[in-house]
Amino acid sequence: MRLKNWSAFIIRVTLKKDRIDIAENYQHNSYYMFSNFRILVYALLVCLINWPKSVCAQSINSVFVSWNKATFHSLKQQEALYVNTKEIDLINNRRDALKAFLEIDGVESINRNSIRYQFLNMLFSKHNPKKTILFILEANESGYVATIRNFVVYMDSSHDANVDKFEFVSGKWTLAGKSKLNDFSIQNKLHDDITNFGRGFNNDDIIITKFGGNNIVECEYYLVSTLSRKSRFNNLINNYKGENSAK
Repeated sequence: MRLKNWSAFIIRVTLKKDRIDIAENYQHNSYYMFSNFRILVYALLVCLINWPKSVCAQSINSVFVSWNKATFHSLKQQEALYVNTKEIDLINNRRDALKAFLEIDGVESINRNSIRYQFLNMLFSKHNPKKTILFILEANESGYVATIRNFVVYMDSSHDANVDKFEFVSGKWTLAGKSKLNDFSIQNKLHDDITNFGRGFNNDDIIITKFGGNNIVECEYYLVSTLSRKSRFNNLINNYKGENSAK
């Protein structure tokens, strides 16, 4: 009788211990599953937060490469037009200088530290991305202190041009001024504004690029003194009277 009672006692203790082990395992598994769920949710939130940045970076990369291709293509086309050795040498010199200025090994290269890439990044991420860019003019000024400057032309519904001037100062692009040109329209192609050496108004090289959304429509590299005086961009650059912005 005692042996029977002892066996029953052992069975009850064993069952109780099993229930405790099951409960502990359930609590452990629940905590483990909850921890994994929190990690999953956190990872998902990080992806959602960074996804627009990733898409923006891919878009900038695409525009950067397309822009570089179009610029070098313009120089290649002009080289075919000239027979004068000095003019061809000048174009070859500009090709090498441009590659060094943009800090790229080739047109397919992507360098996020490139001055042109930084400019695109600034436009895409900070400077009113809702505006539709029509033209970007890269019109640096040489001198005792060189000025790296870009003009961005936006068109409104009344065909007036809103022009923002940017300068590269202390390692970053800064909005230097705003201006407006009434009834500003460009009907002809950019290539039509190229004139013979010495007949243009530009004292320095100028690159003008026409955009259609994020696509490059046209891009023309104007060597010094080859941008026609009849071009509408003559007035835009030389008579720019912008409202200065605080830097």
